[in-house]
Amino acid sequence: MSLSRIIYSSQAAPGLGLAQQRAILERARRSNEKLGITGILLYCEGRFVQAIEGERSDVSALFQRISADRLHLQVTLLEVSDEEERLFGEWEMKFVSLTQAQTRERAEATRGAMGAFKGFDPNLMSSESVRALLVDLSRVY
Repeated sequence: MSLSRIIYSSQAAPGLGLAQQRAILERARRSNEKLGITGILLYCEGRFVQAIEGERSDVSALFQRISADRLHLQVTLLEVSDEEERLFGEWEMKFVSLTQAQTRERAEATRGAMGAFKGFDPNLMSSESVRALLVDLSRVY
């Protein structure tokens, strides 16, 4: 098996509420379990950051579906890597929803991952900082 990880960010479609997010998450968890995909999804005030891990072809196919999904706008690939082991292997998809203040607190706890915090924009962060933040969140929440 060739293990890969993709980390991306996206803007949530307007009007995407918590109930709809949870329904999508439950479908994703069922699908990911069948495919052996694991990961974490962070939602912060209209933005998503997600790490997905699994067989390279499955992860690539999932990322293509996400990129075409009308619920994700401005999808930006932040990191693609081949890995020896999973960082998020405990969950088909862990979900963390935070406010700007909570995200700032966790980012500061993660070695200043965001630097000067003027709002959550993962596209302005290094891929190492995004990954460190997601690992931190997976342990704290």
